[in-house]
Amino acid sequence: MKELKINRRVKVIAILCLVLFLTACNLNERSSYSFSLENGDVINIVFKSKNGYTINQKNGSFVISKDNKTISQGIFLTDKLYEEYKNIINENKNKEILNKKTGKKDNNDYIYYEVQGKNGTEYNYIVKVFSADSAVMIGCLTNKKEAQEVFEQLIIKYDLNNL
Repeated sequence: MKELKINRRVKVIAILCLVLFLTACNLNERSSYSFSLENGDVINIVFKSKNGYTINQKNGSFVISKDNKTISQGIFLTDKLYEEYKNIINENKNKEILNKKTGKKDNNDYIYYEVQGKNGTEYNYIVKVFSADSAVMIGCLTNKKEAQEVFEQLIIKYDLNNL
């Protein structure tokens, strides 16, 4: 009788471990898209989906959603456009930029800034893709926290294999 109870406990523990393992795998799914840009660059966007966020490709850009609501959108920029945005943000002549910070993530330089737009405050990242002639702009209209969560889950890389 004791062996039966021990076997039953082992089976229950094994099933619980399997369920936890499968749940953990599901929570850390990665989605990946490769974008071939007009300038010849191929940019890989990897999204570590967690907390209910998903990523989809849409007309040469990407959209990040949660609960069927668009949270952020990403578009691609040329180096020239990146430099123009960078200069506008740094100069801030019209005092539209509410908050700004710069940093580095995955070897990419980025600028985070908040700006008052027609539809409310925008929480944006502009990422200069390392070794590429391109950049990515990621815009969010919901709030700063979600903009940061989305950005932290993104990996943006230049695909050196397509040279």
